[in-house]
Amino acid sequence: MTWVQTPFAMFPLVEVPHKVIESIFKEGPRIAGVYCYTLAPEKYEDAPQRKDQHFEGQKPPVPSDYKSPFLGKTVEDVAKWMRKKPESVNFDDHHFVLLDKRAEKDGTVIVCRIGGMLLDEPEDLDYMRKSAFEASAMLQGMNYAHWEEREREPGKPEIEY
Repeated sequence: MTWVQTPFAMFPLVEVPHKVIESIFKEGPRIAGVYCYTLAPEKYEDAPQRKDQHFEGQKPPVPSDYKSPFLGKTVEDVAKWMRKKPESVNFDDHHFVLLDKRAEKDGTVIVCRIGGMLLDEPEDLDYMRKSAFEASAMLQGMNYAHWEEREREPGKPEIEY
């Protein structure tokens, strides 16, 4: 039996080759047998909907004409999009992933959390850099205080826009 969860939204903030995005997608099944990320669309109505019961993220390949609608946006812009997300959108409400220039350079991603340790502070935004593998493992096994255990360095990492 595989783990069932809500997919995590992925937001490329810079041009990232499709093969890099696909390699990040492929880390999910290595952990729990399911794809855990879905590229976030610009419009909420184009996102997976809860009524459709999407319990797995997007599978490769990335469509050849895909271009992120979040190019040039910041982590704060994406957090605002997530905070406004209707309940009908089937993305995890508190955790998401950003791709910056380092995704192509070293395979790392920015894992983000809205809500603080108790997930009850909607304006609180934390983020850390992790390898694609470690990010997938962390998100698929998230529980109380797990974030704090995984935080290696105090403060927030630099995002390479």
